[in-house]
Amino acid sequence: MSSVQSYERILQELRDIRIQLEERVRPVAQYAVQAEVERLLALFEQRKHRLRDCLAEIDRELLGCRDHLAEYNDIRAELAAANERLTSLGAQPLTLPEFPSPRSLMEMIVQRLQAPCDEKV
Repeated sequence: MSSVQSYERILQELRDIRIQLEERVRPVAQYAVQAEVERLLALFEQRKHRLRDCLAEIDRELLGCRDHLAEYNDIRAELAAANERLTSLGAQPLTLPEFPSPRSLMEMIVQRLQAPCDEKV
């Protein structure tokens, strides 16, 4: 057998080994890719649901703020009426707490959200 034939035979054996390795590794690689795809899809769904829950919680909090704002309006109206009554009875009028006008309500919310926590107390 010549060295060229021997070289060709060895080269063919190496090709066969490579093909066998690829046939064995390819399913494992495909499995790993599929497992990662499934993990990412599950994570995506989980985070998507959590995002939806966050928005729902924001909605609940905003509705709560609206309720507190209505209560604030009612109490302020009561104070204004009591202040008028005091004045009509001869007492000095008292200073009422400030109340944002409807056009500046959004500004008030933004300002309160941006203020450090210790200033909100």
